[in-house]
Amino acid sequence: MKRIHPAIVLMLIVFLTAAMGASADTPRRPGELTLPDLAFEIPEASETRLSNGIRVLLFENHDLPLINLSAYVTMGERYLSPERRPACRVLGRIWDEGGIGDFTPEEVDSKVASLGMSLTAGVGHARAYVQASMVREDLADGALLWGDLLLRPRFSEERLERAKAHLLKDVQGINDDPGRLAETWFLRLLSGENSPEGHVQTREEIEAVHRKDILSLYDLFVRPERAVVGVSGDITMTEAVALLESLLGDWRSEGEANLLEPYVWERVPRPGVYLLPGDYEQCHLRMGRGLPELTDTAADYPEVKLLDFGVGYLRIFYRTRSEGLSYGTSTRLTAGADRGKIWAFGSTRPSGIVSLVAAVREEVVELSSRPLDNGEVSTARTFVLGTQIRRMETARNVVGVRLDEIVLGQPAGYTANLIAGLQSATVESVAAAATRHMSFGDTPVVLVVGTPEGGVEALEALGLGPVTVLEPVEFGK
Repeated sequence: MKRIHPAIVLMLIVFLTAAMGASADTPRRPGELTLPDLAFEIPEASETRLSNGIRVLLFENHDLPLINLSAYVTMGERYLSPERRPACRVLGRIWDEGGIGDFTPEEVDSKVASLGMSLTAGVGHARAYVQASMVREDLADGALLWGDLLLRPRFSEERLERAKAHLLKDVQGINDDPGRLAETWFLRLLSGENSPEGHVQTREEIEAVHRKDILSLYDLFVRPERAVVGVSGDITMTEAVALLESLLGDWRSEGEANLLEPYVWERVPRPGVYLLPGDYEQCHLRMGRGLPELTDTAADYPEVKLLDFGVGYLRIFYRTRSEGLSYGTSTRLTAGADRGKIWAFGSTRPSGIVSLVAAVREEVVELSSRPLDNGEVSTARTFVLGTQIRRMETARNVVGVRLDEIVLGQPAGYTANLIAGLQSATVESVAAAATRHMSFGDTPVVLVVGTPEGGVEALEALGLGPVTVLEPVEFGK
């Protein structure tokens, strides 16, 4: 699914305001809008357990005869040493394409198509999912396929080779895309080329993945004590429990499960100014630093999300666009379970890249003397709350948010507390968070992909230090 650019959403807000009669009084910038408070309460899902202890969450919605089944599993690269990560990547690609039980991949594809259902599986950084959606009259047949995909994936050798080939092709595609080159090199410089963010799978690593490696990872992670199931749509709790007992009731642990601990990665940043020359129509910028002290459970994480939008889009996006420097430059301030980062991204013509870097730096530095005002905080709050609400716009999404909280090990009521924090954030609390986190520091990583007008000397004139010219790497070759 394509993501709508936040600036487009704000443009639509401005347009709709004008269409409702604002005429000459219509604000010219999103930060000048006056928006009402956005109130929202998270819908509650019902919860029970199966006879084997698996947690089940249900959100009933009988508006349409549709039923969704989801199994989330605590699983992913977060818990793996470096040498096992390529197999995990391949597993994520083959899980829903490699057949089920006694059925070949082609037979499964035919059954799914005949039912008009969806059936997907995948693996992210810290959790895996197996999901199905179907009309109520096909529930019996569709649920069997879903249950077998969770418990009896086939991992066909033929599809395994195809998944490896697709992964290799995707890696090789980095070489021909300056935007992906900028992203890849930036993460290598920011965290180290052997970090989870900076490492790119090599041809040798991908080709070395065998079916036994896939099965070993599956057996390690896919256990009932690591799973939680969600059901939503046109079904009652009684019906859901009876269905799940028939599908999963006999799924019980064989021996004691290993305790999952996040793998501790050593990150080795290489701050400095870097240039990867290339004959591209535009130069691509990445600039930023890691924030080890910032996580998604930090007390000021709601303010961080407001800063992410308020600075990146309300200020930098609109300034660089209005000055003709760039059509899509912004900053991001984000956090995960173990660390955060601030970075800028954008592209512009070779003659404008130095001015673009300077404008981004200036906006971030000026936050200390010109923090986000009431209008900007209000607009950022409306947008960020809107994205949170959108995450729960369907019965399946309501359940999915809760499943995520459980398998990711987030504190009880995490999403509700985040929404409450967004609603209660003030201009002062946002400014305090900006002081703590919203800075590139004295030694950021600055990367330009492309050949700027004026070459190395033009970049050095920024005063950020000497420029290191990077040697190209042929990824996946």
